[in-house]
Amino acid sequence: MRLAVLCALALCLAGFARAQSVPAHFDDQLVARGLEFPTNAAFLPDGRLLVTEQTTGRIRIVIVDRLPGVAGIVDSLRTGGVELGLVGIAVDPGWPARPYIYVQATRGNPDRVVIWRYTMTGALTSASSMSLAIVPSSRYTILSVPDLTPIHHGGTLLFGLDGMLYTGIGDDDLPCTAQDLKSPNGKILRLDVDGLPLGAGGPPRYTQITPLDNPFLLSPDSTARLVYAYGLRNPFGFHVDPANGGLIIGDVGSQTYEEMDLAPQPGGQNFGWPLKEANLRIGIACTSPDTMNLVAPIYSYAHGPAGAAILGGPIYRAPANAAYRFDASYQGTIFLGDTWQSLVRNLVPGGPNWTVSSAQGQPNATDWAIDTRWITHLDVGPDGGLWYTMLYRDQPTSGPGEVRRILYYPPVSGVDTKEPGLALAAPRPSPARGEATIAWTLPAPARVSVTLLDVRGRTIRRLLAQGRLQPAGNASARWDGRDDAGRKAPAGVYFVCLRAGLEERSERLVLLR
Repeated sequence: MRLAVLCALALCLAGFARAQSVPAHFDDQLVARGLEFPTNAAFLPDGRLLVTEQTTGRIRIVIVDRLPGVAGIVDSLRTGGVELGLVGIAVDPGWPARPYIYVQATRGNPDRVVIWRYTMTGALTSASSMSLAIVPSSRYTILSVPDLTPIHHGGTLLFGLDGMLYTGIGDDDLPCTAQDLKSPNGKILRLDVDGLPLGAGGPPRYTQITPLDNPFLLSPDSTARLVYAYGLRNPFGFHVDPANGGLIIGDVGSQTYEEMDLAPQPGGQNFGWPLKEANLRIGIACTSPDTMNLVAPIYSYAHGPAGAAILGGPIYRAPANAAYRFDASYQGTIFLGDTWQSLVRNLVPGGPNWTVSSAQGQPNATDWAIDTRWITHLDVGPDGGLWYTMLYRDQPTSGPGEVRRILYYPPVSGVDTKEPGLALAAPRPSPARGEATIAWTLPAPARVSVTLLDVRGRTIRRLLAQGRLQPAGNASARWDGRDDAGRKAPAGVYFVCLRAGLEERSERLVLLR
């Protein structure tokens, strides 16, 4: 069936994947734009995403296909440097019975790195609602440590499988503090916040937030008893392995190397900074309780001409029912990002040292994805996609920030992946309840149209008009379940018709109401 070219380009619902930026059968999609310096993010149990903005202090609410909302503003921030401001966020594992979020930030007067807890109100369990707000007067200070320089504050804040709160704090540009267990700097700290009083207040005594199974519990020093891992320069990005509770840590290097570290339970590892950078001994001498049993990284890479700043994790373990679950070969592999180099790599295990994978169609031999410009956070979403925040849209420091996700579309049955032709994937999900994603692969640049037809062959929705030349590779559009007039299409069977040049493909889509 030939398709008429009748709609304007403004009806396009989703952008195309940037050419050659992700491997074959993956699509890099925009979720939300217009954010101001997004630094970190955390999913609520219902799938909504909370995103921190570094300098404004706003906590944004992100829902797919919606303009981002604002849940409130964190005040009293110290900003002005590339690493200052609101940098971390975590959701209480007891949500919604415990409607708390936790943020990590730098504050001024006096200069401190702080962890604050806020109570949230509104639609605590509604996946489609923007009605969610922090209560400013509920702020409780959990941790407050001196901040003497404008760099190396860490940033990630998250809960482990054990219900404990983990925080990464950098060395504050004072390298030897990373080897001093009496200092909180250059460490991953593990805190028990479950028994803290309700409402505003704090900070508690360290003894009130010390888990009874921390690795240095027998130390006479109260700070040391909070330490989970040490010898780190700036663990800005780390993740928990949902299979075993261990930590996957990206430690930002100094002059030569970036490194990925593993810190399995029960913790206590010394990763060596500043005695060494990755596996390179650099000659700095510090007093350390253990200078012999330094734990080597599982992977490291050299800095490029523009420098480097690693984001560690996550390990890919998607929910079993995720709509965009990656191929089984990705299970148990680790993703890392680099803020300065605007890339994502995928690591596969191989004994103590992990190696870079090479997926079909990835941009080059080492990088799984590129053009992830100024990436600041990377995580596996409840949909199985790889979600990330982009500090700026364009380099070096211009344009609004974005939230994006990389989704997987399995190869279309019967298509030869060695000599790919035009391929239209089955719509996801189908049956759909209100919206569906339609993905395709172009073997060569072509003029593309995507149209929804009913069973009588009548045009219901023109998603993409034929006219603009589109690059080869993976692309997608999203149907919101409405017709060209904006009305909800009735439940029934529809056909997605793709035309690229002179070729056509079609797929069946079932819509439920």
